[in-house]
Amino acid sequence: MNRTSLAVALVILSAALSGCAAWMQGYTKRQAFQRYMLVDVTAKSFGYKRLTYNQGLYSLIREYTLVHGLPNFIYEFKTEDKKDGLCLYYVSEDTVYVFVKLGWLPDTLHLQEQRHLIDYEKATYQELLRVRNAPPNTSAQPTPRAVSVWSSLDSLFARSASPSRLPRLRLTSIH
Repeated sequence: MNRTSLAVALVILSAALSGCAAWMQGYTKRQAFQRYMLVDVTAKSFGYKRLTYNQGLYSLIREYTLVHGLPNFIYEFKTEDKKDGLCLYYVSEDTVYVFVKLGWLPDTLHLQEQRHLIDYEKATYQELLRVRNAPPNTSAQPTPRAVSVWSSLDSLFARSASPSRLPRLRLTSIH
């Protein structure tokens, strides 16, 4: 095999591999929109799958997860001006990384904000864990305490202009 053939084969292979990630990222995007998703490697949760699709599409996400490890949970959203966004939540570090895509190309993703988790997000993480650990024969409804925390925080932050500041709660049980 000559060098030209090898180069063409490598280009096709890399396009196919990144194309699969891009296709799966787009194919499952609607299911992930405005949902908090636990990133559970052992269960290969929907959040874990979404994170791997985003890692395949966005080198910045791949780099952040190589440096910081996998987040505890993620959240995907659209900004007010219809740009895609992704939050990576690291509970033990008490840090949220908010990424926003500025254009249609994958390399336009940038880190918009790094901040501490708010009480709403901490309660959401606890609820995600509770739902994941619930016995299979019980309905995993939010606890009254969690609902009251979310309700009070929703009313307190209802006028928040930025969706990345306080995403609405939607738990996912897709596996």
